Amino acid sequence: MQRFFSTTFALLLPLLAACGEKPVIDETCEDFGTCDFDEDGWAAIDGDCNDDNPDIFPGAEEFWYDGVDQDCSGTSDYDADEDGLEDEYDCDDFDAGVGEELDWYFDGDADGYGEDGSVIWACEAPNSQWVEVGLDCDDSDSDAFPGAPEVNDDGVDQNCDGVDSTTTSPSGDDKK
Repeated sequence: MQRFFSTTFALLLPLLAACGEKPVIDETCEDFGTCDFDEDGWAAIDGDCNDDNPDIFPGAEEFWYDGVDQDCSGTSDYDADEDGLEDEYDCDDFDAGVGEELDWYFDGDADGYGEDGSVIWACEAPNSQWVEVGLDCDDSDSDAFPGAPEVNDDGVDQNCDGVDSTTTSPSGDDKK
């Protein structure tokens, strides 16, 4: 009978280890969740997310970007300011008020609107010729941009609506 229990325990020990659970090492633990196997003062029931490592427990100092959740917060190790943006997309990962990179458009005519086809993605504008708004229909004409006043019958679309406005003749016919 003694041999049966020894053999059974020897067979179960690797299975328990494979499940991440360890056999009780002293009589003070009620179950595996209350045991502090790494002796850091925290058990699984207290929130210890890795009871194999005494440097990992709730409230431990977090070392960002190493892939390890030392403080057991459950948040991404690549989002130090915890704003939901991982460091590769966050312009300042230690300031939750600073977010992701923006679209910048080249504004060749300095009218405040850039050319849609010139977009780049960056945290800051490369220089003063880059703006956050595209939609400029003619980036070589500073009088042509969305919402600009339209000059009728000049053959130029100043307000970028796709057409040049025309005046109406006294007879009601549109002048083209």
